[in-house]
Amino acid sequence: MGRQTTCSFSLDAARTVIATFTLIPPAPVPVPDLSAAPAVVAPAAGSVTVQAPAAAAITPVRPSLRARPLLGGRALAGRTLTCSRGRWSGSPASYAFTWRRDGKAIIGHGSAYRVRAADRGHRIRCEVTATNAKGSVTAATSAVRVPRSAAA
Repeated sequence: MGRQTTCSFSLDAARTVIATFTLIPPAPVPVPDLSAAPAVVAPAAGSVTVQAPAAAAITPVRPSLRARPLLGGRALAGRTLTCSRGRWSGSPASYAFTWRRDGKAIIGHGSAYRVRAADRGHRIRCEVTATNAKGSVTAATSAVRVPRSAAA
């Protein structure tokens, strides 16, 4: 019982033992009521102390784009393009990357994309989706055109 992280016991013969451990979540943090006016406390005669309510817990909001994601690298077949996350407010918990060729999704890539011969003559861009508990927002890089010729 309680918050023990180990369990020990003695056996008098060969036995099969099964132990089940359950993670107990921490107690929720109470959120102060900020609608109340500041309390005035008079600790001693002749002096008055004004006590403001405690700061509220930050209410999560959907992520908001602060600086657009950027592509790095050269758009040539065989080379690798990288996609920065950009800068976000709203404390995103995760980022997802979607690469697009002429607007159509290219499946199976993270923040880096190896340019293929099939990309020649097409426009490539990356979309970054930032997600937190309140929702998701997507922002795209500028598109780059992959030259038709093998060398550029």
